[in-house]
This record gives sequence, C-alpha cells and structure tokens, in this order.
Amino acid sequence: MLSNRCCLFLSALVFALCATLLLSGDARAEDKPIEIKAVKLAETYATDSAAFDKNYKDKVVEVEGVVDSPKVQDFTTKKNFVLLKGFQKKGDPIPTLVRCEMTKDLEGLKAGDKVRIKGTCRGYNKTVLFPEVGDCTLLKEK
Repeated sequence: MLSNRCCLFLSALVFALCATLLLSGDARAEDKPIEIKAVKLAETYATDSAAFDKNYKDKVVEVEGVVDSPKVQDFTTKKNFVLLKGFQKKGDPIPTLVRCEMTKDLEGLKAGDKVRIKGTCRGYNKTVLFPEVGDCTLLKEK
C-alpha cells in the first residue's frame, strides 16, 4: 500500500515538473519579438484586419524597413511618427505605410535609411490608414 502511494506521489511530482517546464518554454517563445518586414506588416493591415489583429495586436515586433518620412505629425493626436515604406494595395490612391511612434531613438533618421525598429504593435483601427508601432527602439540602422 505504501509503495502504491509513493508511486502515485512520484508520478504526480514528475507530471507537475514536466508541465512547468513545458509552460515556461511557451512563455519564453511568446516573449520573443515577431520579426517582420514593414511591407508585410502593411500588407496584412491593408488586406486582412482580422489576421492583423490575431497575429500582431499588442505583440512585440521587430519591423525592418526603409524610412519613407522621418517625422510626420498626426493631425488629430499631434503625435510624431517615423513612416516606413509599406504596401500599395491595388486601387488604393496611397500606399499603406507603417507608423512608428517617435522616440529619442528614432530622432535623426533620414528618408531612405534602412532600419530595424522594435516596439509594440497596436491593433487594427479602421479610422487609421496605417499600422502603428508604439514604444519604439531603434535596433539597427543600415
């Protein structure tokens, strides 16, 4: 009887340890930023808002792209953004660019600079033409 209880206890302990290791591995995978090209992020935003939110909303991303405009002010919020070249959807009069919220790290960029910017992707908003990344950090300027 005692050996059955010991086996049961040891089995439960091993199960708990395995579950903890598996769950902690998943948490680390979620913490890893999603690496994506600005063109692809903009394309998903312009063509599939549900997929955009499912894959990127509130997630940390590393966006790689080319600076289109180094400093643009949103006329309603008065926030400044760096715009990265994006995707031109057929029939749209203007391309979908990627808006990266201006921080000290992004100051001094010039049009044509190739960059990698890390930040948190905001969700789809039908009143905003471009996907937006906040809390931006410049990781790489090529």
